[in-house]
Amino acid sequence: MKLYLIHVGYYDPEIIGSIYEQHTNFFVVAENVKEAKNKARQNSTYKEKRMHIDGILELNVINGYRIKLIEDDSTDDTVIYGYDD
Repeated sequence: MKLYLIHVGYYDPEIIGSIYEQHTNFFVVAENVKEAKNKARQNSTYKEKRMHIDGILELNVINGYRIKLIEDDSTDDTVIYGYDD
């Protein structure tokens, strides 16, 4: 399994009448880029906002550290830091 960053674009009518394209990113774990695209397109927000994929980044090594994915059934232990943290 590999980690992919999916960069998506969309036009949101609630933001300045949809005149400017908005962008966001989300992560997908998949066997390959084709599966990553398919998983991204199944995301409920992706569907709701009628997003499109602008780019996909396969993440393997960051700052000299190899990413190794390990399956884990535990709950989400994400830590969110603010600007001043």
